[in-house]
Amino acid sequence: MMGLGNGRRSMKSPPLVLAALVACIIVLGFNYWIASSRSVDLQTRIVELEGRVRRAAAERGAVEMKKNEFQGELEKQREQLDKIQSSHNFQMESVNKLYQDEKFLDVPGCRCTAHCCSPESAIHPDVGHRCVSGSSVLRPTCSDSPSDVT
Repeated sequence: MMGLGNGRRSMKSPPLVLAALVACIIVLGFNYWIASSRSVDLQTRIVELEGRVRRAAAERGAVEMKKNEFQGELEKQREQLDKIQSSHNFQMESVNKLYQDEKFLDVPGCRCTAHCCSPESAIHPDVGHRCVSGSSVLRPTCSDSPSDVT
């Protein structure tokens, strides 16, 4: 039964193979330690970045809420501005109409000459004409007789 090989050598491993195995175990252990350290560093960085993302999302939500609030406020102010502008336009139309009506009004018994109403006085004391606010309005001349009206 000697055909299976040398029985004496099969029980002992050569020192070179044993040294190579120990060297492989040391290299693998060192690589595992380096990979493990990198993994821990990357995991802490991931946790840090996730925290940043959460904070940024919370800040973005707050900014969106403020933006929506300001847009609502802006819309309210625009509506108020439109109301004020339409009111102003209506007042200007009524004042222009009043001016046009009074422009051709003959005031009997008035002894005034052509005069200009100042913005400070709403009604001229001599004639009783109403002045357009914010501008001077030239009034027609008046005399004792209706034929002298220019």
